[in-house]
Amino acid sequence: MMDVAELSRLWRVARADFWISVAAILGVLSAGVLSGVIIGVILSLGWLVYINSTPKMPVLGRQTGTQVFHSVEEYPDSETYPGMLVMRFDAGLFFASADALEDCLRELVQDAETRYHTVVLSFERDRSGCTPPVAVRCSPLSVQTVC
Repeated sequence: MMDVAELSRLWRVARADFWISVAAILGVLSAGVLSGVIIGVILSLGWLVYINSTPKMPVLGRQTGTQVFHSVEEYPDSETYPGMLVMRFDAGLFFASADALEDCLRELVQDAETRYHTVVLSFERDRSGCTPPVAVRCSPLSVQTVC
């Protein structure tokens, strides 16, 4: 059975999931149950690989007067530090997303107006939505992790 209320919720919340559901429903109606399920599974796995290999990686700035870091794009008044790049990695780090992280870091460092001496990466959020950063001090000869 189709759950129309769930489809309307998916339309509001997760458009990609909505379209995967529609494709699976059309597959069931046109080619049978097994074909529809296979279409849904293949599209879902493809979407999962795409999302995990192209994660969001916003540059962070500190909210004035606090220790809270937010995306500079969402909060343009956030404070940034000269020579320091603070970035959040919004996905799990594994072989498919590691290249995306490396490419993004290289692009940010090469396009920077000033040279960075420190890169701070955050890989998780706490329950309040704030980002606890991990500092990585970079030099040509070594990389040190500071927690």
